[in-house]
Amino acid sequence: MRISRAQIALLWSLTFPGFGQIYNRQVIKGFTLIGLEFLINLQGGINRAILYSFHGQFAPASQSVDWNWLLFYPCIYIFAAGEAFHQATLQDHKEYPKKALVPFILAAMGGTIGAIYGYQFGFGPIFNGLIGMAIGALIGQFLSKRILVDL
Repeated sequence: MRISRAQIALLWSLTFPGFGQIYNRQVIKGFTLIGLEFLINLQGGINRAILYSFHGQFAPASQSVDWNWLLFYPCIYIFAAGEAFHQATLQDHKEYPKKALVPFILAAMGGTIGAIYGYQFGFGPIFNGLIGMAIGALIGQFLSKRILVDL
């Protein structure tokens, strides 16, 4: 199986927002996204929430975050991933239909909604956010493949 440049850019961006842009030689955009990730992560207390979540301590994870900052994180994370994938596809001179962005948009929305519901129940803001991202991406994939015409 051969992995495409777009898939590599996506994986780099999922590893850390901005890395996919740097891989695509969009250095200023990449460092801007890295800076935003650091700002939102530090202000939102996201790393502490991740630590609590991976130890099964979901109530402290919910209590340790600053919700005003946390709710920006899924959008920045998924924007960086989708944009890196999109730009790498264009750099390879391949057609990129606009409807291919729908899974990324719905993943960002799902991640934010999942994090919100993680406050009261479920697996805390981190795991609920990830579950929301996955559900949003799957719904977006279904919509873009079966229902939506090219925008």
